[in-house]
Amino acid sequence: MTLLEKLSTQIPRSECKVRFVGLYRLVEQNMAEIEEALNRGYSWSQICKAFKEVFAENWEQDCIPGYVRDYYKRIRKEKGNA
Repeated sequence: MTLLEKLSTQIPRSECKVRFVGLYRLVEQNMAEIEEALNRGYSWSQICKAFKEVFAENWEQDCIPGYVRDYYKRIRKEKGNA
């Protein structure tokens, strides 16, 4: 069996927009607050930890706080504000 034959039974992940859609939407809805926190000098570590605590009831089990930063940067890039 070749590599491509093995992969042909799977859906390419590049077609998936984001892994944690719920978190992506939360980040998108809270962009202004994240930007204000950054402007006030808070670190990404502080922001991600606080974000997880604020949205604990919506937090997906396998999600790590660092995805907040990743999705924030991705959203800014998609909107042309990178």
